[in-house]
Amino acid sequence: MPVELYRLITSYVSHDSLFALALTSTTIKYQVTPMIYRFLHFHEEEDPRGQFLQQVSHLSEWEKRLGRVSAIYQLPLFLRTIMESPILRSHIQVADFQWHSDIHSDTHADVSQILDLLPRDLKFLHLSMYQYEYLLPSTIPITSLQLHYPGGLGVGIWDGEFDLPFERVYSVFQIPTLRHLTYIDPRHWDHFPRAITLGARAKTSNITSLSFVGGAPIGEDFSEMMTWPASLKTFHMSINPDDTHIGDRNPMSPERLRQGLLPQRASLEEIFIGRIWQCGGRELTTLGHLHEFSALKRLGVAVEYLVPWLGEEDDPDAAPDIYEVLPSTLEELQLEVPPSFQWSPPIHRKKYWSRSKN
Repeated sequence: MPVELYRLITSYVSHDSLFALALTSTTIKYQVTPMIYRFLHFHEEEDPRGQFLQQVSHLSEWEKRLGRVSAIYQLPLFLRTIMESPILRSHIQVADFQWHSDIHSDTHADVSQILDLLPRDLKFLHLSMYQYEYLLPSTIPITSLQLHYPGGLGVGIWDGEFDLPFERVYSVFQIPTLRHLTYIDPRHWDHFPRAITLGARAKTSNITSLSFVGGAPIGEDFSEMMTWPASLKTFHMSINPDDTHIGDRNPMSPERLRQGLLPQRASLEEIFIGRIWQCGGRELTTLGHLHEFSALKRLGVAVEYLVPWLGEEDDPDAAPDIYEVLPSTLEELQLEVPPSFQWSPPIHRKKYWSRSKN
């Protein structure tokens, strides 16, 4: 049969059944095997139940973005398979590995060997790990990276013990193939060398998507990092509801956040700032006018970041003039509001919402 017919038939087969289908004939094996090894996913979790539930969530997310995913459950067995069959690893185009990078663990050793065997022309490679003494590999084409640092997990009171060397943070930004970077809980970072002029390393990174989960770095670190990407397109930041104990050490008010993002105003297409209204300790300011962000298409933010909070003396039926601070390029607006929020826009304001497509 033509190759197109094989692809059509196998498109109706569940991913788990592809392994059995590959055993039916040599011809079908040659057609199916590349599909099985195209996208590999491994996620390490100590709790077996948590491992199953998290893998289902991760796999569903990845499949929506990149197609069928083959989960790796026996890491040593998979390593032996691709070592004995080089043709199999040549089929790998996308890979996702999430693990604890303790250099003394067997998992770390297995993942390190697998990474050394991966093809150098990968379309997408995502690594997510807890960073201990492990240095990031420089010879493999990392496309997406998510880093967790010990101590930055929102437990206890910040005491400055887990500050990262500035050069280590900068070196991660300088991975030439890296496009998507996520830092888990960097809210305690305040290690910017005061002797270095702000913006001295501007436009030196190829990263287009940057995410801070658990708050942004404090001090001058955030402003300096925002100058590094040559063309940042997506920025996400969130704070967990139970992190109010660091409110006095997180001076990232909406106004300062906007000022920090200004170096990327010509390229940013998406800004999402989530779960911040639940935390205390920040200045009561707003982002102000966002018209400088000439490429902005999607914005997700708490309503009080766009307009001053409505007090008891204000008319509860009066819609805040949110449209006045938004750029004309905006196509999608997601507002975050507290559970008690009530808002009934008057009829005469509907024309503005229709015109700004929000």
